[in-house]
Amino acid sequence: MAESIVGPLRITGTPVDRQTVLTASSVRIGLQRRTEGPVTDGVDAMAAAGSSVMPTADVTLDIGDDGASGGLRVRDSNGQTVVSINGETGIGTFGTGRGQSGGLVIRAAANGPVIQVDGATGRISFLNARLETTLVINGVTGDIEFSGADCSEDFDAVRHLQPGSVLVARADGLVDACTIAYDHRVVGVRSGAGAYHPALRLDSHAEHQDRVPIAIAGKAECLVDADICPVRVGDLLTTSPTPGHAMAAEDRARMIGATIGKSLLARSGGRGLIPMLVGLG
Repeated sequence: MAESIVGPLRITGTPVDRQTVLTASSVRIGLQRRTEGPVTDGVDAMAAAGSSVMPTADVTLDIGDDGASGGLRVRDSNGQTVVSINGETGIGTFGTGRGQSGGLVIRAAANGPVIQVDGATGRISFLNARLETTLVINGVTGDIEFSGADCSEDFDAVRHLQPGSVLVARADGLVDACTIAYDHRVVGVRSGAGAYHPALRLDSHAEHQDRVPIAIAGKAECLVDADICPVRVGDLLTTSPTPGHAMAAEDRARMIGATIGKSLLARSGGRGLIPMLVGLG
């Protein structure tokens, strides 16, 4: 599609009094050649034709040359430069710095992830395909804000393990679901259950399918068996005989080195997920 030009397009060389001004209503790059008016190489011919095009294949706009750097400036209706690209340093500037902030939006495919740079707030935001913010880098406060709830680390597993499962280490270096009470081999809870997902994922390798993330800090949802004993808010949780499930730790002598965290929700009976604050102990 042709892009309309409001006002002249001014191309300035060195010295500054050498410049070409295009007052054409439109300049097209990458379309078929028009037949009206003489069209030859060079910007002077483009201006003379009133409207012109360049060939469709391998169209490139070069600004600058050997011994002379190029640059680009875009001004607003008040004549203030709002976008500038310095060909010598390769630095692009957005906004005026004088009452008008800049920004940048990078999009993927339709409804794809988005990266937003907001000069007014000093924030860089990353959005997913549902346009939900998943990560923010706040340049004003120095904070990095995650939508995820825990920091997890990947471990090799014997098989696919349900998110929320309580896992223990085996002698062969793999992790598996717990099967006994107060197991000191416990390493934590399989991350990603319920409403919580990892914010940071360490030692992750996409090519390895038999690895699972285990929450090592933050909040996670954990499978519990409250039929063994009711779970109260604040109870320490440990492994249980029910495969992959935790239970409230009541035996203080046996719980040392076998707890995985603290319950954040009560459950009077049955099996299911509850939120917990991760903390091996």
